[in-house]
Amino acid sequence: MLKLPGMYAFLLAILLRVLHTSLLTPVASAIDLIGQGSIPVMLLLLGIQLSQTRLGKRYPQVAIGVFLRLVVGAAIAFALAPLMGLTGLARSVGIAEASTPLPSPRR
Repeated sequence: MLKLPGMYAFLLAILLRVLHTSLLTPVASAIDLIGQGSIPVMLLLLGIQLSQTRLGKRYPQVAIGVFLRLVVGAAIAFALAPLMGLTGLARSVGIAEASTPLPSPRR
């Protein structure tokens, strides 16, 4: 039923912001605690998925894709950042985001 919990959380946050209200302190603390554990859990799940991946003959194609995304994506972002007026933290985040791998489509 809840296939997009992030979207529901986003909509709830917008609603709370529009109504100029906040969550109760115990609820906010619980959400903060869950949020702190989410990245380690995601990394663990990523490791499990990668351990079950079989590249076989596709290794050269995967290597090219990884190189393009990590190196070429960052180089393009590095070149475009000044043209877009990005400086400081925004520039760094844009370059890092451009080199971040995308999730593969489900089959």
